[in-house]
Amino acid sequence: LSGLSARAAMRTLIELGWEPRLRGEGSFVSRQSVAPGTPAGEGGVCLLQLTRFPVEPQTVEEGEP
Repeated sequence: LSGLSARAAMRTLIELGWEPRLRGEGSFVSRQSVAPGTPAGEGGVCLLQLTRFPVEPQTVEEGEP
């Protein structure tokens, strides 16, 4: 989801049965708490860190600020 717009990332997560939660400001996803390739059937919450400009994909941990 990193690099996608917040709107597109949220839509994708909802369609896959995940609950998106946004953190930060901006229109692009810079990091996500769920590792890419995680089976969609697991569901749960995915934290999306937002930024104003697209960046390289990274994973954010639950406890990170």
